[in-house]
Amino acid sequence: MNRLRLPVLSLILASGLALSTASMALAQHSHGDDKPGAGGQPGHKDDGHAHGEVAKAGSFADAAQRIAADVKAIDAALAGGSIAGVSDKANAVATLAKTMGALALAKESGVPREKVKDINLASKELAEAADNLHNIADAGDVAKSKAAFAPVKAAAAKVAALAPAMADGHDHGHSTEAAPVTHTVTVAADGGKAIEAGKAAPMVFTLKDAKGTPVKDLDTVHEKVLHLLAVSKDLSWFAHEHPTRRADGAFTIPMTFPAGGEYTLYFDFTPKGSPQQVVPVKVTATGTPKAAVPLTVDADKPKTIDGFTVALDTEGKVNAGGKAHMSFNITKDGKPVTTLRPYLGAMGHLVIISQDGTQFVHAHPHEGGEHGAGGHDAHGGHGAGGADAKKDDHGGHGGAAPKAAVQTGGPKVDFEAHFKEPGTYKAWGQFNVGTTEKERVLTVPFTFTVEKGAVGAAPANTVCPITADAADAKITRDFKGQAVAFHDAASAAKWDVMSDTDRMSKFVAAIAASSAKGGHDGDDAMPVGVDADEERALYLTPGGIYTEADIKANGSVTAGEKFKGKMAKHDMKPKAGDKICPITMTKANPKFTWIIGGKTYEFCCPPCIDEYVLLAKTSPKEVLDPSEYVKK
Repeated sequence: MNRLRLPVLSLILASGLALSTASMALAQHSHGDDKPGAGGQPGHKDDGHAHGEVAKAGSFADAAQRIAADVKAIDAALAGGSIAGVSDKANAVATLAKTMGALALAKESGVPREKVKDINLASKELAEAADNLHNIADAGDVAKSKAAFAPVKAAAAKVAALAPAMADGHDHGHSTEAAPVTHTVTVAADGGKAIEAGKAAPMVFTLKDAKGTPVKDLDTVHEKVLHLLAVSKDLSWFAHEHPTRRADGAFTIPMTFPAGGEYTLYFDFTPKGSPQQVVPVKVTATGTPKAAVPLTVDADKPKTIDGFTVALDTEGKVNAGGKAHMSFNITKDGKPVTTLRPYLGAMGHLVIISQDGTQFVHAHPHEGGEHGAGGHDAHGGHGAGGADAKKDDHGGHGGAAPKAAVQTGGPKVDFEAHFKEPGTYKAWGQFNVGTTEKERVLTVPFTFTVEKGAVGAAPANTVCPITADAADAKITRDFKGQAVAFHDAASAAKWDVMSDTDRMSKFVAAIAASSAKGGHDGDDAMPVGVDADEERALYLTPGGIYTEADIKANGSVTAGEKFKGKMAKHDMKPKAGDKICPITMTKANPKFTWIIGGKTYEFCCPPCIDEYVLLAKTSPKEVLDPSEYVKK
């Protein structure tokens, strides 16, 4: 079972179902008196309504992506004649827009200085328009809200045009399914010379678009416009480089290949206004080859390199077709290392390549692992190649020391990865164990197996949760044991970087939309593709208000075991007096009950029981009495 992230107590569905009990990370909205006990919250006292705190954006890219998503959601709701959630999302857009100017000034924002002024003006225009929409939507007038939304959409388009790659969701914070490769890269040794093993060869790389035109305008992603990952054919040698751009737009870097033979260079870059590209190019170095080193699965054993011991936890078997959580734990002399510093704007980097070289993943820490503004100067490319497990020393960086406190992390660094194909894979985790002044990048390799994913039930949705277009049953993700289908690889990639809270909201809305379009009758077979070990650990160990007595009362089984084969019906329009699911707020199904804290709760489906049991164990104060889950 996938690791769950909670609380997930609020969803705003495209079907028009407005939900209460919102997560504190989202804008909370109330109307009426601002006095204590009146049901309101402190806020806009001048007009009698209030909104809770909107979660701060961690970066310019984060703000741009969230604005784009909220604007799209508002557009979809109004197009469908619904006003539900529009006011809250407009408030969130306005709040985020007001921060974009400052976020654009951050060193690692990737925004060119010459664009900051334009972004300030565009974001100010967007904030004013969104505030106006927020106020009008509160009155519940769909027609006036549609009119007020027009300037919001226009202003959001201006912001997106100034930073298209960011606003379109090309975020590299997690592993994503790469978009189709439309670009090429030409590779040659400077002067057309042969590449000789053991000798530094000045390499020249030219990036070209689909028409063969050299590409010069690239987005800065994790502090660099081009990441070069190089491996030998047997994956025993690895390098992560950052070539220097020449005046003619080509890139160059000296590289030393350790032995004669074939190497694959993966060029990871994002052209302005286009999806991320990962272009593999094979090169051959002349010279005496080394005997191939067979891959041996070793992910279950810690590695010690230069005094640092690193253990990899994949949380059980890794299956193709779903998401895998990969957690690295770093210690030194038996003590946790809590002084990791950001490397290329993140607390770690993870590169994963399949044994045959056809599958490539470049991931960065999952939720909270990203490096925020301040505390880290951009650094130059590190030394060429090296051993399979190595530590690169970097010299000091120029410029004044940052004023903000330096961010530190560890001992755990969590990643999320997706694997389309089963097989043997090799991963290289990279972490800065040095200081801000002198980075020391620890590169740790692990080899593991990706099992063939279980053939589960058909996707629960026929409408894509990201684009609202028809979903392709061949492009899926596993979400809490259910297959979710997407319109295309790009929409699946956007899903990959979302939080589980947002995924649940999108998923339930997609089921509602699918039912409305006749794709499903509302009954979906519950698949069994949930990791048994983690599921049993969740259900059969007490914690919080989930007790041993509860475990026995529930039959000492998991929800997956108890309800295996039963159908889950998602009724999106509960009537007053109906019991509702504590997670989705849809109509509860009396056959899906679970005892928690000695009380019986009803849910819409087993995955929601997973969520609520975990909530009871980790955040018991957020568990409400069953009587609270009744449609008012």
